[in-house]
Amino acid sequence: MTILKLSFILLFSAMNSFLEELLWRGILYKQFIRMSSKRLGILLSSASYGLNTTMFGYSLKISVFYFLLGVLFGFLTVKSKSLLPSIMIHCTITILLILLGWIVMPL
Repeated sequence: MTILKLSFILLFSAMNSFLEELLWRGILYKQFIRMSSKRLGILLSSASYGLNTTMFGYSLKISVFYFLLGVLFGFLTVKSKSLLPSIMIHCTITILLILLGWIVMPL
């Protein structure tokens, strides 16, 4: 793997993780807990996050996987009172999924 490809993977993963966590846990989660509770807010934002993947043609199985990841990221955000832990773990998982070929990048 060339340094350019590796750099692209790292940059993509960092930006994707930051933006998705900002949207799903930073903005939507906060709106959901205003309407309900922390627990329901995590479940609603995670369900939205998981179902969003079907828009990109992923299977229901993958959507359930992303729902579970959303629950993990939501739990981390609530416990740490910060998006940083979920961004870091999200970035790590994205890098691994790309390297394993589960997410295909046009490189």
